[in-house]
Amino acid sequence: MHEFIRHDLVWLDPTNSLSELDANSVLNKNENVPGNIASYPKWNLAMPFIVTMQKGLIDKTRLSVAQCLGASKSTIYRRLACIPVSVIIKHSRPPLLKEVLFAPNIYKTMHQQHQKITQKTKLTVTEFRAAILQLIHELDQQGIKLRVYGSFLWQYFTPSIRYINPDSDLDILLDIQKHSQLKIIPEVLERLEKLIDRKLDGEICFGKEFFVAWQEWFNQEKNVMVKSNHKVNLVAKEEVVAQCLC
Repeated sequence: MHEFIRHDLVWLDPTNSLSELDANSVLNKNENVPGNIASYPKWNLAMPFIVTMQKGLIDKTRLSVAQCLGASKSTIYRRLACIPVSVIIKHSRPPLLKEVLFAPNIYKTMHQQHQKITQKTKLTVTEFRAAILQLIHELDQQGIKLRVYGSFLWQYFTPSIRYINPDSDLDILLDIQKHSQLKIIPEVLERLEKLIDRKLDGEICFGKEFFVAWQEWFNQEKNVMVKSNHKVNLVAKEEVVAQCLC
């Protein structure tokens, strides 16, 4: 059986999962969102679901997942469900940054901002794109993959709903396996943030078990808040490295 981890994407069998979703769903919403679960959009089985923390879930034949049905930050909400693994027909890690950032629907949404950036940096659109790809390439050379989750991920898969706006953070997931890979990350992310003129946020995935906010990892504290696939703990950085990296 495949071992699913946080942020994995799963697609469900459209002929055999609606009853499971409806029977095992709850609404996780912002306090400002009115209404009840019956008034919200139905599940979209053409879209993926994202694997959440499996907190308190012991049964390995079931999986906690979520699907975002919201739009702006003031009304964003997610619908959660605990589903049988048997209804999953496809799975993947989150899409790569270069796939998301240059997807036609996202590029169109960000077009005005791109124009402002290129005017400020004196870069042509082609040069701007090349500069981003160069940063991604530098991390690729070190074996570090930049993946996207959050509002940009949902925008990537759902062009019909506007999930991102000029103030939306770009949430990046960095998959790493080696201690040496950590050294290059802060400088490259700082350059990327300046280049796209948008705040970056996100997590480092240490192996397949520990997830740490990368901004927290690179501060001066010795301990960090670690999210595993099942719980949240305060862990020493040295212990994370010792357990997860070579």
